[in-house]
Amino acid sequence: MEKKALYLVIVVGFLLLPSIGIGSGGAPPSGPPGKGEDAKLYHLGKQVVTGKATLGDIAADKLENQRSVLESLQEKLPNKAKNKVKLAPLAGKLTEKQLDGVKKYLIIRYRIK
Repeated sequence: MEKKALYLVIVVGFLLLPSIGIGSGGAPPSGPPGKGEDAKLYHLGKQVVTGKATLGDIAADKLENQRSVLESLQEKLPNKAKNKVKLAPLAGKLTEKQLDGVKKYLIIRYRIK
């Protein structure tokens, strides 16, 4: 009788195992976009943020607008990323496309909104 009870517990356990969900339950982080304009923007933004892109000189007409956008993005980053990613020095040096790329990269990489 004990073997039947043990067998029953094991079978029921295996049947219920998928329904209780093993693991964190979260979806895996989304990676970079595959192709197209989104992928180009993402990779451009990654180059800018990681310091691998060539930046222009500071343009006074872009400085304040870019500073406010970059400060807003910096505040939205997770705490670990805030210590690693410094966006303020980029203000005024980015083209519009580079700024769009930085936004795209940070939104996807750090899941900010």
